[in-house]
Amino acid sequence: MTTPLRGVHVAVVGDDRDALDFLSQTLRYHGALVTTHDSARSVLRLMQLLRVSVVVIDLGDVTDVSLKVIRTVRGLPPEDGGRVPIIVLYKGPTDVEPRIVAEDVDSVVRKPVQATELARTVAMVYAASTDLPPEER
Repeated sequence: MTTPLRGVHVAVVGDDRDALDFLSQTLRYHGALVTTHDSARSVLRLMQLLRVSVVVIDLGDVTDVSLKVIRTVRGLPPEDGGRVPIIVLYKGPTDVEPRIVAEDVDSVVRKPVQATELARTVAMVYAASTDLPPEER
C-alpha cells in the first residue's frame, strides 16, 4: 500500500463524532497523522504546539458560527499557521458554496465524500502548499 499522506499532519474539525471517526480513519489509512477537534479553540491550541499541514473542516449548516473555524485559522499570522491549507466538506445547497469559497479555503468537497477522494484532495492541497515559501504556508 502506498501512503501518499505519510508525514502530513491533518487536523479534522467537526461536531459529528461518527463523521470525525470516519475521516480520521480514512486519512490514517493513507498515512496521515490525524488529530480530531470539535471547536476552533481546540484547533488553535494544537496549532500553538505543532505545525499542522492541512485542516479539514466537516461543515454542517453554513452560518457565521460554523465558519468560525475558518476565520479563526485565517486570522492567525502566516508564521503561526494562518496560511495552512483548509479543505471544507459540505453537504447543502450548491448556491452557498461561493460563500464558503469567499472565506479563503483551498478546496470545497461535496459530501458524501469517498475515502479515496478525500485522501487525494488532502494530498493535492498539501502538495500545492509546499510549493509556497515557508512564510506563506
